[in-house]
Amino acid sequence: MGRIVFAVCFGFVLVLALGISAGSAGVSDDPGEGPDLGVGVGGGDFYVSPSGSDSNPGTSPEAPWRTLAKVDAAPLLPGDRVHLEGGAVFTEPLAPYAGMAGTSAAPIVFDSYGVGRATVAASIYLKSVSGLTFEDLNVSPATGKGVFSSAAGSGAQGITLRNLTISHAPLAGINSDNPADAGWLIEAVTIEDTGDSGIYFKGSNVVIADSTILDTGTDSSIAYPRHGIYAAGPDATIVNNTIAGFSTSGISLRFQNSFVEGNRISGGVKGISFDNQATAPGTTQILYNTVSDVTDAGIVVASPASESFLVTDNTIVGAGKYGIYVQVVPALTLANNIVEATSDTANLLNVRPPTASYSEHHNLWYGGSGSPFYWNGTARTFLDYLRFSGQGASDLTLAPLLDAELVPSAGSPAIDAGATEVDTLLGYLARCDGHFFHYCGTAPDLGSREATPTSVAPPVIGHKSRSRAQTPQ
Repeated sequence: MGRIVFAVCFGFVLVLALGISAGSAGVSDDPGEGPDLGVGVGGGDFYVSPSGSDSNPGTSPEAPWRTLAKVDAAPLLPGDRVHLEGGAVFTEPLAPYAGMAGTSAAPIVFDSYGVGRATVAASIYLKSVSGLTFEDLNVSPATGKGVFSSAAGSGAQGITLRNLTISHAPLAGINSDNPADAGWLIEAVTIEDTGDSGIYFKGSNVVIADSTILDTGTDSSIAYPRHGIYAAGPDATIVNNTIAGFSTSGISLRFQNSFVEGNRISGGVKGISFDNQATAPGTTQILYNTVSDVTDAGIVVASPASESFLVTDNTIVGAGKYGIYVQVVPALTLANNIVEATSDTANLLNVRPPTASYSEHHNLWYGGSGSPFYWNGTARTFLDYLRFSGQGASDLTLAPLLDAELVPSAGSPAIDAGATEVDTLLGYLARCDGHFFHYCGTAPDLGSREATPTSVAPPVIGHKSRSRAQTPQ
């Protein structure tokens, strides 16, 4: 295998079984504990092709392995790369043995070689593994989930899923099913046509960035709610994704300290929702998102929560019932948002007085019912809401004049109407470069998109935007 391994491995058996629980696709709930790797030198390249042989060394495209079972049992080391033949279809699951571990500096990588991408026509299954990267692959399971971790074991940590296309999964596209999972990066992934949620995770510190999630939760026989992204773990970062055509919520948050920025969400029931399962008080930031054409609410905290919320610079257009709906929380800040109702029965804002602090200013509210503001359970006009809440400084109730991309057009009252002093976590700069928290005129525009000159690129963000928002350059 082109390396030195100072250990002898005996008695390793990888069991691949059909009919496992929790919707897994053709793999057992235990991929085995793997060989004793001992001390070795990684950095090797291994090749797999349906035309190969598992008796080959696997170290060149001319002498590849044949099966993913061979890969699953291989004593791979940090820095190793396993290449699946582009254009080929592998009907077995890819299930690295329990204990396989790369490092952050030298992950074990699984990808494609040759022309096109390899297709795993089953699941990628992870149990008690770390430091693995899966990229440039298609995943299309006939049953169960696309990529998922075991609910048992020590969890899957440091997993990167990059440039994958996951399609037609009968259940979830990606599922981190173990609260011990941590540090997953899901980047530039396309997920489409899933029976259950597009992404469902219980792990912590999960980052989902620059991905496209379409037509999720299509199986109406699944009794529980199905979402574009179901974030059932703490400290999530969800940035710059396109989420469209979902059964319930585009993004469903459950735990503390989520950071949700720059997502474009449309075509479902709720845009961004929070249902309290937080294990400790925290602050969730919902910033620069564009929500359109949802039948219920744009942003909603449906029940009393221990979490505080910072909701700024969002654009919400066409929410059927509520633009923003927030039950009792400790602290709530609403600033620099645009909320436009396209129905004369919709409400723009429904909020219960927070227990600690409420700051609402520099927002644009337009359309809706005759009394589109609910304050403490009572429907009110805009003027009554201002009087009873004591909030609403520099709010506007004018048509926002948005273009087809929901960007303020020439003459929009939203241009230069925002605040630069909102919260100590945020900082705005007069720098017309298309980045979030940077603005072109005398003040930030309201809403999720700055009306920039045509020479300026559109907003640019990535999975590091949490730190940029807190410490702008």
